This record gives sequence, C-alpha cells and structure tokens, in this order.
Amino acid sequence: MADHDPADQYKKDLLLSDRSVDDSLRMAMHYVSFFRKIGSMTKDRFLVDLPEIVSALDHFPDLTADEASAHLFDLFQRHARSVEDVIARGASEHAGPLFRGEVPAGSLLATCFARGDRVEIAPSSNYDQHVTAFVDRLSAPILEFAMDHGAGQVLFHGGYCLEGANYRFVNALIESFRSAKRTRSEIPFMTPHNVAATMEVSEQSMRQQLRRLRDALDPLAVMLGIPLDQDSFIETKERAGYRLNPAWHEIALGDIQPPNPAASQE
Repeated sequence: MADHDPADQYKKDLLLSDRSVDDSLRMAMHYVSFFRKIGSMTKDRFLVDLPEIVSALDHFPDLTADEASAHLFDLFQRHARSVEDVIARGASEHAGPLFRGEVPAGSLLATCFARGDRVEIAPSSNYDQHVTAFVDRLSAPILEFAMDHGAGQVLFHGGYCLEGANYRFVNALIESFRSAKRTRSEIPFMTPHNVAATMEVSEQSMRQQLRRLRDALDPLAVMLGIPLDQDSFIETKERAGYRLNPAWHEIALGDIQPPNPAASQE
C-alpha cells in the first residue's frame, strides 16, 4: 500500500523519528513488545494470557470454539511476524547509523536494540552474539523498587509509583518475594485464588486489576528506556499463578529518587 499511503506524508518516521518528547514512544514500545511476546507464545498460553480472546470464541456462528481459537491465534501470529519483519528490515537498512549512534536514542528502532529486553534479530555469527551480549551488559537497566506501606505506594526510580489497587496487588505478592530472596531460593508463584483472597476481591476482579497494573507500568518503560512486556514485573505461569519477577530488587525507600507526584498512576 506504499504507493497509496507514502511515508513522506507522515509527520514522524515510524522507526527513526525521536519520540522521547511525547507519549508516542511508550505506545510504540508497548506495541512491539506485545507482539514480540505473542510471537513466542504457544496457543494454550495465548488463550491464558489474553482471556478476552476466550470470551469472543462463542461469537463465530460458523466455527467451533477450537476452530475460532485456531484462526485467531494464527491471525495474531501472522501479525507478530509482520512486526518482526519491519524491525528486522529497519535494522538491516540502517545498520551503519545504528552502529555509529546516529539514530535518535528516543526512536523506536534505537530503543528496540539499546537494552536487554528488546526485539532481537538473529545474528549471523558468534562474533555478533558476543558483541551484542557485551553491549547489553553495559546498558542493563536498573530494575529496583521500594514499598512504602505507610503511603500505600510502590516506588520506582524516576519518581514513578503505583498506588491503590495496583499497590495492593504487588503487596499481595511481596512477602513470598522477600522470603525467597532472603534464603536465595526460587520465588514461588501464588495461585489466583490466594492472590484474590489476599486482596479481598473476586478472581475475575483480580485478573482485571492485573491488566490495569501492567498498563500502568507503561510510563516506567519510557523512564527506564526499555520495553516492558507483561511478565517484566509480575510473572504469570499457567496453572501456577503469579509472582514478582526475580530480576527485580526491593531496596530501601531512601534509595529511591524523590517521587514526582505528577508521575503516579492509579
């Protein structure tokens, strides 16, 4: 459709324009990160992580629920491959500017390759793999948070915080996270029933709140300069439940940058 919808008529280039001055980088990163996750999903995980898909399966009169789910899964997978192809072509076409640091840091293409949780293109040699791993170690984001139980907040570097029901969800998982960290053991998953009971809500309300919490973390991705997918802070495991991602570290309140009230989100 390029002949009918030329790129030069757009205000910003999809991959190369600096998006750091507005909210469009957050949206673009979330979009790419979402379909990166979709591309690696099994069909069963697809239906678990996107329960709204399940609710739509009975609305295709000519298809059984299994047939409808297969068609929808294929649709999402094909689009995920299209997103990957766009990023891969962009990386190939602009390899030189990317290497020389000439692509704006606030662009979608630079963000995809600047941090550890990025859209990856298969390297052509082990040399490229070693170089990529080295750069990743240099640019690894700081994954730290602090719990302010008095104020009912989860605080992050950059002045961002979670409050209200989002705080209560994290608080329901924090004790098992702390206990496992103290003993250097595997952080256990908490069943949906137990999370909901701790929050004193229904399981359906709890799952809806988890989706809102993950959406609320999008601005944090911009502050850290990385795409955060749905498992980046709170992990979901089929038939096991939820836990705080072991990659994160809880630190003291005094070690968090002073919060900016305008940066909080319910």
